[in-house]
Amino acid sequence: MKKVVFSVLLVSLLFSFLSCADDDNNSDGLSEIERRIVGTWEVQTVFLNGFDVTNPSYTDFAILFRPDRSYFAIDSEPIFTPSGGFWQFLDNDPDRLEIGGVESMLSLDDDTMILVFQATGEQIGESGRRKGLDGDYEFTLTRT
Repeated sequence: MKKVVFSVLLVSLLFSFLSCADDDNNSDGLSEIERRIVGTWEVQTVFLNGFDVTNPSYTDFAILFRPDRSYFAIDSEPIFTPSGGFWQFLDNDPDRLEIGGVESMLSLDDDTMILVFQATGEQIGESGRRKGLDGDYEFTLTRT
């Protein structure tokens, strides 16, 4: 009988410990995929309609995704606002990321992020960035 009580107590303590560990990992309110995005990402390449436009337009581009779901971009014009904005997953889909009003398809591994989106020549995002940027964009970024 003592063995049964001891076993139940041990299992209860183990369960409590594991439950607390899960709470600590989610204290920021972010999902696992959201946590993987948080950090600074620097440009490797930018393609517009299949042509490499990294140099000179985006050679210093970098974007910082913050845990509060805001972002700040460096040398990001004309596509992303330099003042930043907010990011979110659309419909909780880890393949669809909205950054400052720009909806993109996302491919993500530990050190590489690929953002693919289309600009239609209309207002891009919430800040009314410049028209005339139509085309299919592909940004390949690496974590710094």
